[in-house]
Amino acid sequence: MVTVQLSTSSPVVDALMVALPAGGDLPEGVPLEALGYKNEKGSGAVVPCGPEAKSTLTVYVGIDAEAEAEAQRRAVAAGLRAVAKSTRVAIDFGALAEPDLGAIASAVHLTTYRFDAYRNKSAKSGADLGPQKITIVSSDARKASAKKS
Repeated sequence: MVTVQLSTSSPVVDALMVALPAGGDLPEGVPLEALGYKNEKGSGAVVPCGPEAKSTLTVYVGIDAEAEAEAQRRAVAAGLRAVAKSTRVAIDFGALAEPDLGAIASAVHLTTYRFDAYRNKSAKSGADLGPQKITIVSSDARKASAKKS
């Protein structure tokens, strides 16, 4: 079962998923164009990170800055499929005008769901488990946890 948590900062993870608003500025020092990234919605690129980074991989997903919940769900699903072998993933959609934390969390659960009730034990415990711990990075994390209390 996948664990989802909110945080105001990114922990050390296997993969970091970052939303890049279509047509916006690209991160400096990352050769996204060379990897086939086309600064538009629906585009994506997986970039290996250096040893000083908090993640092994960074997944960039292109999305409209004003994206609605469904577009955010689809972007998260595409990003998670790109890092299907990573066990710890952080999702940072802070570049969007209004990240929908509920849509992001539901995309995580829908994308990572596995029906394996009839699989044998060796197949269940294999390396194909995919993401097990996902952290949604948001400046609203403190507000969300305060509302729960």
